[in-house]
Amino acid sequence: MNATDAEGRALLCQCLASVSMADGELDGREIATILTIVEQVTNTTITADDVVAATIELGEWEDFRDSLPGLVENVAQDFRLQILKTCILVGRADSLMIDAEIERIYGVAQALGFNRVETDEQFQIIK
Repeated sequence: MNATDAEGRALLCQCLASVSMADGELDGREIATILTIVEQVTNTTITADDVVAATIELGEWEDFRDSLPGLVENVAQDFRLQILKTCILVGRADSLMIDAEIERIYGVAQALGFNRVETDEQFQIIK
């Protein structure tokens, strides 16, 4: 699974939506950021409706987080890193990253196979 297939795009959208939903809602700036990121990473255009659908499919954060290790088994390492980086970008979309967003990013990162030090390095790179 990678950025160019439908499953990869869906996984990317769900990861980004999970971070965006940490404050309990998905606002217009977050949707616009997700649309831009997905287009840049996958070279495919999606709609706001696609993002909302990914959010609905996401379900509860805890269930999604627990299912992530199985979902990323066949994900290429470079795509895993792209997912982590883009989650950080979405968390920074509204200029104030709340603790819940940070913790969700760490949860996604762990499921992707990144330890806390590796994730902290990405936070330092993406300011």
